[in-house]
Amino acid sequence: MKLTKPMLRALSLAVRGSETLPELAKALGKSQNWVSEVVSELAEEGYVAKERKAGLRQTRLRVRISGTPYALKLKELLFQYKTVDFSPILCGMRLDLLAALCLDWKDLALASQQSGASLAAARPYAKQLLNRGVLQRQGGLYRVNQKAWPLLQSFLQELRNYSLLNGALKWKYKDEGIFAIDDEKLKRGVYTGFARYSDFGITIGLVGALCYVPGRKLSKEEIFVHSLFEVEDSRTLYLALTFYIKNKLAKGKAEKAAMKCDLYTKFSELAQLLAAKEEKLKVGSLPEFELQDFRRVASMYGVANV
Repeated sequence: MKLTKPMLRALSLAVRGSETLPELAKALGKSQNWVSEVVSELAEEGYVAKERKAGLRQTRLRVRISGTPYALKLKELLFQYKTVDFSPILCGMRLDLLAALCLDWKDLALASQQSGASLAAARPYAKQLLNRGVLQRQGGLYRVNQKAWPLLQSFLQELRNYSLLNGALKWKYKDEGIFAIDDEKLKRGVYTGFARYSDFGITIGLVGALCYVPGRKLSKEEIFVHSLFEVEDSRTLYLALTFYIKNKLAKGKAEKAAMKCDLYTKFSELAQLLAAKEEKLKVGSLPEFELQDFRRVASMYGVANV
C-alpha cells in the first residue's frame, strides 16, 4: 500500500479531467518527466491505467482511473470531499496504519506493528485523526469512524481486501491472508480454522477449508480465532466454544490474535457467552446460543460441566 503526496495530488487532478502528461505537468508546475514517474507509481499501485490515444498530429498518453475497487472508491472520496486535503490522512505510513484500524477495534501498539510504523509516530497521528473525527477511541482501542467517514472506510477496506488469491477471502492485511477453498488443489499456505480442529481432539465433517498465507506454524489460539470466520450458525458457534474450553486457550493470546484479524468485537461477544448463565441468549452478531444444546455438543467431545 503506497500513496505519496505527489501521487495523491496527481490522482486528484486526473479524476477532474487532467488526463494527459502536459495537462498534469502544467497543473502541478512540474516537468513532464517528473509527472511521468508519478503516473507510473500510480499505475503500479493500481490507481490509474495508462492509455495511448492517437490524435491528429501524435499519439498521446492519457491517464484514466483504474477499475480496481479501491481506485474507484478513492475517486468517489476525492469527488465528494473536494475541499479536503487528504495528504495528512492517507499519505506515507499513515495509509498503512489507518488501513489496520479500518475494520474493528485495535490498540495502537498492534496497529503500528502490523503497519510497520513506529509507535512514537503513530501516537501523534492518531491524536490528529481523533480531533478530525476520522478515528474513534474506546478506552485504549481505536478504529476508523465509519459513521462520519463512510467513503473513507470503504476505500480502506477495498484497498486491504484486494486480492488475486483463488478462493473466498475472509481476511487480509498486506501479505497475510485467510481464505476459504472447496478443492484441495487450491490450497496455499497452511490449513487453519475448523480444518485444524481434528489436531486438537475435535473432528468435524467438512466440505471446505480455510487456508492461511504465508505458510507457518500456527498456535492453537490463532487456529481458534481463524475459525470464527466460519461461525455462521448455532452449531458452528458451539464447536468453537467447545474447542476454546477443551484446549484451555489463553484468553490474552486469543484476544490479541482476534484483534490482529479484526475480530476483537466478535471475540468479546463470545467471551460474554462463556461468562453467561442464561439458558438462552443472543449476543451481538453471534448466532443464538442455547445452553442445553451447547452442553450436548460439548459432551460429544469430552467437555463436561459447562
